[in-house]
Amino acid sequence: NKELATDGPYSMVRHPLYTGNILMLIGYCIANGLFWPWVVGIFFLWFWYPAAISYEDKKLERIFGDPWRDWAMRTPALFPRRIVPVNTHDNHWSFAKSMKQNWEPVIVVYALFWLWWLWRQLPPAG
Repeated sequence: NKELATDGPYSMVRHPLYTGNILMLIGYCIANGLFWPWVVGIFFLWFWYPAAISYEDKKLERIFGDPWRDWAMRTPALFPRRIVPVNTHDNHWSFAKSMKQNWEPVIVVYALFWLWWLWRQLPPAG
C-alpha cells in the first residue's frame, strides 16, 4: 500500500495472483477428471472473483487515485492481452521485495513442507 506496482506481472494484469489461482483451478479440474470440480470452479469465477476484484480495485483507487485509474484503464483485471511483462520503472515489482514484505517465505516453506510430505507418501518405484 506504499507504491503502485505497474510493471512486471502487474503490467499484464491488475490481479496476477487471481490469474494464477484461476490457472491452477483449471489445472486441478482437468487433472481430477470429474465433473464437480468444474462446478466449484465456475462458482468461484462467477461469484468470488468479481467481488474480490471490485473490493481491491476500489481500495487501490482510494489509495493511489489518478495513477491507479490510468493504469487500470490500460491493464485488464485477469486475462492478459500480452504474455511478456514490461519493466519500465526504477521502483518496479520485485519478487525478492515481495517475499520480504509480505511474509511469503513462510508460505513457501509451508508449501515445500507439504510437497515433501506428499512425495514421502508415494509408494516406492519398482
